Amino acid sequence: TQDLSMEHIQFFLYQILRGMKYVHSAGILHRDLKPRNLLVNGNCDLKICDFGLSRANIPEMMKAGAMTDYISTRWYRAPELLWGAEIYTEAVDMWSIGCIFAELLLRHPFLPGDDTENQLELIVNCFGQPEPRYLQSFNDGRMLNIFQEMENQNEEGHFEETFSKWDPVAVDLLKKMLEYDPEERITIEEALK
Repeated sequence: TQDLSMEHIQFFLYQILRGMKYVHSAGILHRDLKPRNLLVNGNCDLKICDFGLSRANIPEMMKAGAMTDYISTRWYRAPELLWGAEIYTEAVDMWSIGCIFAELLLRHPFLPGDDTENQLELIVNCFGQPEPRYLQSFNDGRMLNIFQEMENQNEEGHFEETFSKWDPVAVDLLKKMLEYDPEERITIEEALK
């Protein structure tokens, strides 16, 4: 495999963000972004594919019924989906883009969980415990129990250590893409700037 430079990674990330900005402007959540759904040709043109799990992000449709939480490949699934959120935003796609960005930097899958509990464990080990106010927004007792069992695990997480050799600006962007709280997660427009 060819070793990617930071410039290549930046270019690739820019193309993903630009493509998803277009998708989101049409009111669509992809909900299954992962490397396998990003096609690149010899000219480094990127195409986003596999919209089989996508959903229109239209308020009238959301009133008709909650969206399913069992979407996207686990390794790229946002925490709010792992916790069972039935209403969510474009921020779920931003989390996936952040996981892809991390994978490009590390050259291996970033959070390869075996199941939902293990996926949450990997997230907590990397980012530390989420703030209690955020956890309280999820009423599913099962998920709260999982976090109570993880209480003694690394409270701060090892994110900074994992990405210590990378450009601080890139690491700052990555961290903003991977915020626990979707309200605090960077938007595509902000990331493109």
